[in-house]
Amino acid sequence: MSRRVPMLSVALLAMMLAALVFLQVRRDRQGTLAVSPPVPLMAPSRENVAPGFSREVAALEHRLSVSESDTAALLRLARLHHDAHQPDLAAGYYERYLALAPADRQAWLDLAAVRAAQADWAGALAATDTLLARDSLDAAASYNRGAIHASRGETEAARRWWQRAARQATDSAVAARAAEALRRLGALS
Repeated sequence: MSRRVPMLSVALLAMMLAALVFLQVRRDRQGTLAVSPPVPLMAPSRENVAPGFSREVAALEHRLSVSESDTAALLRLARLHHDAHQPDLAAGYYERYLALAPADRQAWLDLAAVRAAQADWAGALAATDTLLARDSLDAAASYNRGAIHASRGETEAARRWWQRAARQATDSAVAARAAEALRRLGALS
């Protein structure tokens, strides 16, 4: 009896190991084996975000179907999709909102951030330039303009805009960020 227990234990352990391996291995499209990641890497979508998100989006979209000019619904949808890392949807809602409420400074900054996240530098510049056309001394817009140029590899333009942001006195946090960006830019040169 004592020999059967270890053999039975070994057999059970082997079956459990085989089951675990089976669960961790899948076939890819070419039919070769690939180990699945422990946590699936997926972009946020309606299918994999919290149910509350989907319910709120559906309710807001219904509000828009009743009134296309519901600015509160447009802005909330833009921010929900922005927070859910869905830049295409967020940008569309920000643009619709800003067509109705062009004076919303933060929405322009958010649109520029969404466009930058998409590597749509022209769109990011256009949103930023809209702010600068209204207030040429806007600290955040100046800093962002520098960041956009730096992202495009345009270091001299980035330096000019960050120097401008660092010199302004209306927002000390932005001035400090710009000074740090200039230090990093200098270290790269």
